[in-house]
Amino acid sequence: MRRYSAVVCIVICGALASMYFWIGVPRIYRPAASSDRFAGFAAPHFYGNPGRSIGEIQIAAFYFVPENKAGLQAVDWKEVLQASLQQLVEFHSLQFQGLSRASFKIYPAPVIGLADNLSYDTEVTQRGNPRALIAIGEELEARAFRPDGDLFVPDFAVRDAYPVLFVMYEGVGASGGVIHESELESVPEIARELGLPESVIFEVDIKSVDGFFLVNREFLAGSHGPAGASVFVHEFYHTIGIPDGYDEETAVSYTADIMGIGRTKPLDKTYVSKEILKNLGF
Repeated sequence: MRRYSAVVCIVICGALASMYFWIGVPRIYRPAASSDRFAGFAAPHFYGNPGRSIGEIQIAAFYFVPENKAGLQAVDWKEVLQASLQQLVEFHSLQFQGLSRASFKIYPAPVIGLADNLSYDTEVTQRGNPRALIAIGEELEARAFRPDGDLFVPDFAVRDAYPVLFVMYEGVGASGGVIHESELESVPEIARELGLPESVIFEVDIKSVDGFFLVNREFLAGSHGPAGASVFVHEFYHTIGIPDGYDEETAVSYTADIMGIGRTKPLDKTYVSKEILKNLGF
């Protein structure tokens, strides 16, 4: 059985570039959602798939530095990672009223990659740099999750919840996706089965997690403004199957929530829509 990543949920496309260069500070406010939207709740599940529970989500978080950037690693990386993940946990708890819970573990030291950044990025960083996410994810699978890996820590291989890998990257990118299993033998077959373009399907050698996402450290450190935390949470939600709320080619949003225009706002000014919650079992 092959493992593959459906990276339709990874596309940040022009929106990512625009955040680097022209996004300002939004001043739009949406009041907190009331708990009545949870009336009739059954059980939280993967987007559109009641067979995959997301009642408990466990994030294994790493700070990953390409070999040629080892001398540039941030001194405060752990504080930045801890604060960002805590924000994510609190936002998720608020939006889901505690019915789906996220927790995290942080790998205790920066992981210095076995290659330089161009090996991970392959000189192609469009669509949020999914190539780096996949290459780094596979390296961490081999080094940190498998018992024979040089960075193996048993706690990071425990699957007592829906498992997600997060990479705070000392490099370019903001992307996230889901890892599925398929009996099919090729990317074209999988793409046809899912009704997706082949460009968003990648074969991956990752068995320890079911979702993974990557965000440039500078987003989390606030270097690109207050929307960095929203980009982070936006990519996290891709790991449970939630699709983008904007057009891939034009980056024009067609939803107001965190999967659409809300990803360009500070985290306390955005939200998860009722339509998304409905597809998650609410």
